[in-house]
Amino acid sequence: MILKAQGSLTVVDTGGYGDRQMLLRVLAAKDIAAESVDKVMITHLHFDHCFNTDVISRTEILIGAKEWKFAHSQMPSINPDLFITENVPAIHCFTAAHFG
Repeated sequence: MILKAQGSLTVVDTGGYGDRQMLLRVLAAKDIAAESVDKVMITHLHFDHCFNTDVISRTEILIGAKEWKFAHSQMPSINPDLFITENVPAIHCFTAAHFG
């Protein structure tokens, strides 16, 4: 989903591994360069929702504070080599209060 509001472009979820080309085609069909997307909002951290954030690499990533906390609480049981820690865009956690 692509949201346009107040001059800002937001992509909601970037899909999974097999969705990369579809994401690029949707952006191209709407004449949107990946570099012009202002924000990516991730609804939750399942791989099929957040795998392609690197396609839109110069943006801030928004994710729910509870989801971020939950994902990080699970990390000790997950191989840390699976996580990218360098050159990660700004990640901002939000709560319902952010939306009034």
